[in-house]
Amino acid sequence: MSGVIDAPPALAMEMADLIRFKTATLTAFGLQRNGVWGEETASQKVEHLGLMFGALAAHPRGPVRGYGVPTQHVTFGLLVFPSVWDWYVQWRERRRGFYTAWEVDMLRISLALTRKDTGWLRQQPHLAPRIRPINGLVSQTDIDRACGDWDDACDVYFKHASSALRRFSASRVCIVIPLNQSCLCWRPIARSASIERSLKKFFGSCPMNASMAVLPPKQCGRS
Repeated sequence: MSGVIDAPPALAMEMADLIRFKTATLTAFGLQRNGVWGEETASQKVEHLGLMFGALAAHPRGPVRGYGVPTQHVTFGLLVFPSVWDWYVQWRERRRGFYTAWEVDMLRISLALTRKDTGWLRQQPHLAPRIRPINGLVSQTDIDRACGDWDDACDVYFKHASSALRRFSASRVCIVIPLNQSCLCWRPIARSASIERSLKKFFGSCPMNASMAVLPPKQCGRS
């Protein structure tokens, strides 16, 4: 393993909150959800989202050719901005030369996160103040609008992602195959373990120990 990037504590806690929200028998008071993740699904979503955050944090001139977002500025709050998802989908396409079912699944994840009433991200307006401007990706004006009306920011993204998903569905999408390059992702968690053991392995003894790492394709699994 090489190029390990420690995830900031706030991002690690956000990931843990999402997993609790989608795997707990009962949701926390005041929150709504649609559906529950089993351990396999939760492991897959952690991997998918971790790859995205890792790509955002990777150095633009490094082997991963990421965006170079400072790790302390990586937050789930960024996922309400269409520009962030557009960059990531295009980044994946540039690495392969074509789109796959992976991008379709990622868009479906984003729709579930921002869905009205039941989306986890939709119900986390407190994430807005954590967002910082990212040159060429998220402006201060974008952030101010999201802080002023989080629901509207989620609505704008949901409409954008729905349209993108329809375009993908209307086009030919290749099956997912391994990349011939290293990819940036969260330290993988055991898919056969319980969610509790998986999160412990993922986070270590404390959520502050969560990390993202550059892994060879064979270790990274689906990429």
